[in-house]
Amino acid sequence: MEHICRNCAADFNGKFCNNCGQKSDVPRFTFRHIFEEGFHAFTHADKSFLSYAKDVTLYPGRVAYEYIVERKRKKYFNPFTFFLLISAISLFIDSEKLKLEERLFHDNNQYGHLLNVYGKVLMLVLIPAVAAVLRLLPARKPRLLFTEYTVFSMIALSSFIIIDSFAKLGSFVYTFFSHREFSLDDNLVYLFIIVSYFTYADYGFHKKAGGPSLPRSVVAGVLMLGLIILLQVGLIWGIINGFEGLGKFRTFGIRFNY
Repeated sequence: MEHICRNCAADFNGKFCNNCGQKSDVPRFTFRHIFEEGFHAFTHADKSFLSYAKDVTLYPGRVAYEYIVERKRKKYFNPFTFFLLISAISLFIDSEKLKLEERLFHDNNQYGHLLNVYGKVLMLVLIPAVAAVLRLLPARKPRLLFTEYTVFSMIALSSFIIIDSFAKLGSFVYTFFSHREFSLDDNLVYLFIIVSYFTYADYGFHKKAGGPSLPRSVVAGVLMLGLIILLQVGLIWGIINGFEGLGKFRTFGIRFNY
């Protein structure tokens, strides 16, 4: 049966347009359809948000290599969209954790809320900074363009945000039930875990390329964490000197009270 595509107006036969891939049968939006589309986007096995979150957390190097070098763009959920979504989820978790602490311990943590919001926004600035550092490190192959390293750093930072969000969520649950202030990400062990994870991501990426270098990957992991800490400390300094308020900062074992 011949159809005219509602998206690009091309003539085609079958269930999908040969030109743009849209289905021949496109229903009107109903509440049921909206729910099904949203549920499908997050849970469907093929290119879903959750399947990408699992893959990029467990195999960040492999995902980055396949997406950037092998150019398997249709295999995965869009990493650019994912970075924005996971940043928004992280922002929400951090915000709820701060609100819980204010309610339980009668804190007025204005600085903490500013650090949360501005920290997520400035992660966008951190992406090209990480890319520049990684490109300067020696690598046998592949020798990526700066723009390709930018995509790699975005994927690696997405993985970091996932781990950080789980740490914040665990802290939230513990504080909620115990009524004690607690942070899983406020210690040196957490720093070691993050460095190890960045090392794992970088090593996995270059291992797929056939030229892994563990010392290079360790240096890359340390530098990536160093840039994140530098961003946080710089942001704390900027908030303290640019705003008048009350609150405290607690990030990567660094504590400030005002």
